[in-house]
Amino acid sequence: MAYSKLRFCAVICITLLSFQSFGQSPWLNNNNPGFFAFEFSKVKLSGGNDGLGFLTAVYDLSGGFSVGEKTELIVDLPISHFKASESSFPSETTIGNLYVGIRTGDRSKPLRVEIGASLPTTAEDKLFASSFGTLALLNREEKFTPNTWGLNAKLTAEKPINDNGLYYRVRGGLLYWKLKDFDVSLLHLDLMGQIGLRTSDGIGVLAAINSRVGLTEDSKFGEDDAASFLFALGASYRSKNFEPGLTLNVPLDDPYQDAVSNVFNVSLLFHLED
Repeated sequence: MAYSKLRFCAVICITLLSFQSFGQSPWLNNNNPGFFAFEFSKVKLSGGNDGLGFLTAVYDLSGGFSVGEKTELIVDLPISHFKASESSFPSETTIGNLYVGIRTGDRSKPLRVEIGASLPTTAEDKLFASSFGTLALLNREEKFTPNTWGLNAKLTAEKPINDNGLYYRVRGGLLYWKLKDFDVSLLHLDLMGQIGLRTSDGIGVLAAINSRVGLTEDSKFGEDDAASFLFALGASYRSKNFEPGLTLNVPLDDPYQDAVSNVFNVSLLFHLED
């Protein structure tokens, strides 16, 4: 059946009231010193995608560039495209909020630091495209929140578990938001735990849990829920400097489960350095 306007408006209300963490997909959030990356994110709505075009999705462009022996400049810009078969829905495309960050630390050590800012570059008059962008990105919804500034600081640690390529990665950081349209400031704690395998022939697999915890009353997801959780499962294959990957993201609790069944990501990572 056709995607109803009432349900779509309800989804918009949910997503505009729900904010998650700075971040990239598990494959793009790596410790490589230099890369270009493209990611296609396709959301499956809880009520079905009837009436939405295949190209209704988020297209994410990112890069990491060495600016010293220990430091990289990280840049990320998403683009959301929305098109529905119902004539009452406009076809819209908008860029998201530009993210610029600095990642630093000894590359031979397990611990690295990243600080960055999200700049309000998304259009305020592209409601359908920006709202769909928040659905498709789940834990990167700040990318399409109009007129919003954000700051983040996070630590990432990665260590091998054995000599066969098994490893774990953990990340934690603080996220500060300023929603100018609502005159609201939010403070969140972003957490991630990941276990993965990289084989000698270039195959990689991973599983991860992402969580965001509201540290202030305005940062909660609902009346009683201060935290939200997301599960990610992925696979990739690296051939020389090219690394295509697939990732499935599944929300584990409300309000996301009410709106989103899962998000399927296809990514292509080009490593600038071996």
